[in-house]
Amino acid sequence: MRVPRITESFRDSGRRERLIVWGVAAAALVPFASLAMPDDRVLPYYEWSDYAAYHLPVHEFIREEFLACRVPLWIPWLGNGTPLHASQQAGVFYPGVSLLLLLFPANYALRLALVLHLGLAFLGQYRLCRALGTSALAASLGALAVVQGGFMVNHLVAGHVNVVIGGALVPWFLWALVRLLDAPGACRAALAAVVGSAFALGSHPQVSYYALLAGTAWVAGSLAFARAGAAHRLRAVGWVTLSGLLAAAIGSVQTLPSLELVGDGRSGSPRGDVAFAADYALDGLDLARLLAPNVAGNPFLRLPALGRNDFFHERVCYMGLVTLALAAYGLTRAKAALWQWGAAAAVLVGLAIALGRTTPWFSWIGGFTPGLFWFRCPGRAFAVIAPLVALLAARGCDAIVHAEARARGTALWRAAVALALVAWVVVSALMHERTHSSWLAARDDRSSGTDAALAAAAVFGALTVSAMVLVRLDGGRSIRLGAIILLALAVADLGYHNASNFWLQEPQPTSIPADVLAIEPPMRFIEAPQYPQVSAEMLRYSRLGLTAVRNRRSMVGTDDGGILPGALTRYWHAVEGNPGAALAVGGCGYVTHSGAPWRPLHGALPRARFATGRAAALCGAGIEDLSDDDLLTLANDLPKHAPRSSHSRGTERGADGDPRVGIVIDEPRRLELRVAAPADGVLVVADTCFAGWACEVDAQPAAIWPAHGVFRAVNLTAGDHAVAFEYQPRSFYRGLAGSIAGLACTGVLAIYGLLARLGRQRSLAT
Repeated sequence: MRVPRITESFRDSGRRERLIVWGVAAAALVPFASLAMPDDRVLPYYEWSDYAAYHLPVHEFIREEFLACRVPLWIPWLGNGTPLHASQQAGVFYPGVSLLLLLFPANYALRLALVLHLGLAFLGQYRLCRALGTSALAASLGALAVVQGGFMVNHLVAGHVNVVIGGALVPWFLWALVRLLDAPGACRAALAAVVGSAFALGSHPQVSYYALLAGTAWVAGSLAFARAGAAHRLRAVGWVTLSGLLAAAIGSVQTLPSLELVGDGRSGSPRGDVAFAADYALDGLDLARLLAPNVAGNPFLRLPALGRNDFFHERVCYMGLVTLALAAYGLTRAKAALWQWGAAAAVLVGLAIALGRTTPWFSWIGGFTPGLFWFRCPGRAFAVIAPLVALLAARGCDAIVHAEARARGTALWRAAVALALVAWVVVSALMHERTHSSWLAARDDRSSGTDAALAAAAVFGALTVSAMVLVRLDGGRSIRLGAIILLALAVADLGYHNASNFWLQEPQPTSIPADVLAIEPPMRFIEAPQYPQVSAEMLRYSRLGLTAVRNRRSMVGTDDGGILPGALTRYWHAVEGNPGAALAVGGCGYVTHSGAPWRPLHGALPRARFATGRAAALCGAGIEDLSDDDLLTLANDLPKHAPRSSHSRGTERGADGDPRVGIVIDEPRRLELRVAAPADGVLVVADTCFAGWACEVDAQPAAIWPAHGVFRAVNLTAGDHAVAFEYQPRSFYRGLAGSIAGLACTGVLAIYGLLARLGRQRSLAT
């Protein structure tokens, strides 16, 4: 399908239209202006918020490492030490954040990056709408719907930095594809490659995955229904393929380490199972919340939920009543283009994915879509649904203000089939939810603000219908006025329901007691509100990451919800089953949780220790198999008169350190030790064992093996040794070489395209 060229750029719009577009842009971004203010406020603290628990601490660490001229590939303070760059959550090499970290403190840099990406989302959606032939005013309505849509705003308030970044990149990705398919060439292929690589470098992998699915479907549909000849199709396929290869090459500095981590952690992960993929999917009630988002409560406005683990930010993706109405209206017009039906089909498939197992479609789609079941929270499909619906709404806005005629014949049948499919999805979801006896509970729960939510929905619904009727009756005589009416209604609707959810608050960091900080060598800690009851799921979502990073103290848990090293997952399950022994062997000396006192744990072994005899043999036992007698054997192997710090709490904590092992250098990616080995034995460092760590003993390579299946260990002979561990993953260096090569090729391609364009212009001029 060949798309129309841009017939009117922003510069060519009338002066009044430009002013209106700028006004809409201001209305879209002003509610988030506090992000750009240089103060210490942070995004709100919630039990599922990731900002203060993960993104802020890891970016503070990234900034420190950059300023120290080190590459932040490994973070020692979370999860007994864990890969940082490979996890793809931090976006270490994404310039849209990393460059700001070099200039500003982490909190301000992140907030500034977020507001800049909201602006990018507006501009990207505007250009996407314009590329498909909509007017400037209609395009601004579509851009507003993306920036203040429920998906973008709610994930912003939840502190999902990389999800917001990915959502902002989706319109640019679609725009780059539209332009490339319209006129394949070197410059446009290079631009598409740069935009595509940005997903790998900075976006949440799930958003990148959904964007890739949508892009693939758009390319396939465009080529299948294009009116251009075979030569154009062939050129489009060639340039799109080249663009994809270049994007993969540029992003390889991120993707290769991430693939290595996926391979290591896959065995300990439930990913790939349909039940996992359907976690926190939308349901029948959430379909109602596409019309009245606060009908079942709103934690951002402190309206209590209806007695369920709601995950509001994952399940409520309100796009505005006027947006939905205009999108549907545009499809009923005689001039509805094929791309509109393609976008509508993609929206329907995305909605089926977002509803998970609520409909029978989810399992069917996942059966032939590789990778779909690797991600939970399928409501994030709205990262793609929202721009497509906004695009349809922009087209519908033009249709109604220009009083386009209704569809007849074939076009009418298309609309009827589309309506039937939507009805099937809705009825399936409602029936599924009814069997769980919960979707009608809202009408009986006044504490959730249901009455106010329904009243607001009714008011905006009535205003939407009235505005559309008024504009339609005008018959296209006052096009600008009609667009302004619809724009004003969209601003009011989205501002009331979505933008009002956003706010900032003062930071609430948890401190570490001075006597605990004074202990040398430093002790590891665990966040466990109900210790000795500990769950692996709780450790995955520990909330004290900011405390650990700012105080440079290692914690057992982390708030990284992605793929983690298999050794760390195995260790967490051992802690779940036998916390006393597992934590002691892991060098964890304290347990706490937010607002609670720090309690010492008994018998914690040193983080770095040398084991001999029977204790050395026990290092080969699995962490989950260690008994109290085994722990006693390991503790008794330590020297009887180990020196203790002045702040030691005596025998209740165990040894403060192994005097046979001295730490010379302790940096995030390098650990140097001096070991005085009285006999042959094993040096154990109770940090996560993961590929990429190398060891030298007396400047000679030595093999690292997993002590207890989870920690780093190396065999030593009797005598004094200098031991150095260093994290130098080959996957990173190979990916870095691939990225440099990809950037170079993309630059050459762009220069070639520019020179060719200049040559054509000169030939036309002569």
